[in-house]
Amino acid sequence: MHCILCYVFSTNSIPRPPPCLAPRFANCSWIAYGNSFALADESDQALSSYRAAQRLAPCSHVPLLYVGIEYIRTNNRSLARHFLNSAINLNPQDPMAYNELGVIAFANESFEEASQLFYHALGLVRKLEGGDEPEDLGFVVDVKDIFWEPTINNLGHCFRRLERFQDAIFCHEAAWNLTPLPSTTAALAFARHMDGDVEYAIEGYHNALGANPGDQFCQDMLNRALQEAATGGIDDLLAGTGPEGEGEGEDTSEVMGSSIGEGSMGINGGGNDSSNFTFSSPGEKSQTNEVRQRAKTASVESEGGELIHMYYETINDKL
Repeated sequence: MHCILCYVFSTNSIPRPPPCLAPRFANCSWIAYGNSFALADESDQALSSYRAAQRLAPCSHVPLLYVGIEYIRTNNRSLARHFLNSAINLNPQDPMAYNELGVIAFANESFEEASQLFYHALGLVRKLEGGDEPEDLGFVVDVKDIFWEPTINNLGHCFRRLERFQDAIFCHEAAWNLTPLPSTTAALAFARHMDGDVEYAIEGYHNALGANPGDQFCQDMLNRALQEAATGGIDDLLAGTGPEGEGEGEDTSEVMGSSIGEGSMGINGGGNDSSNFTFSSPGEKSQTNEVRQRAKTASVESEGGELIHMYYETINDKL
């Protein structure tokens, strides 16, 4: 029965009432069944399935974890936090629970808290793989399981919002080395762009559009980067006076918006602050500071939703 449910989920079939479930696999089968309902946007039935799994295995934290994930998907953050904390109380060594709490913190624009949660999640991954306690951000490159690529990318998103662009670049590069997804390529190009590396950004946007031609945000950012390279400055573009007339406050967080489900997340390095950069001239420093201010104004909603959906689909692939 568990295999049948996994097949139903993988083929996006409409869920049907399950036959009698074997006790040995009932817990996992109810969770898989709930995931198929969640994929079909049937939240109430998904939650009922997870609760059924919890009744069968009251000492397991996994059903509580998935209840929390479903509440995140439906944007009920307070209930999501409650169930995720309950899952952590039962099993404080599960990195997924901390990742989901990081998603909530990110959606609430608590980027420092989110980065710490993502960092802690990856630290637990390292310990589960037999490694030592991480001392700095460098351990991220030692993560070899592509299942955690979204968490690494999430950390990179947090660093970008905290204006720690070098750390963001480091995380996105580590995620890209795990699996070169178009969404990660776009995120890396955007972080490079925010750091003032226009030439690399242009190349990155081109590569991302080559893999995903429908990414409108990448196309818009490529146009901006080309304009910056042509004029030698970015002040008028940041002020919204470019050839397209984009207004101030445009949502630059949509860099991942056209590639939901392709997986891109990240993690924060505790105490490894790379926010101090070397500039070739005072004018370049002024321009880069304006870029950083522009990054601060990006809306959190679309990017937060992107993290949620990307990770939600990834964990289902792990079943």
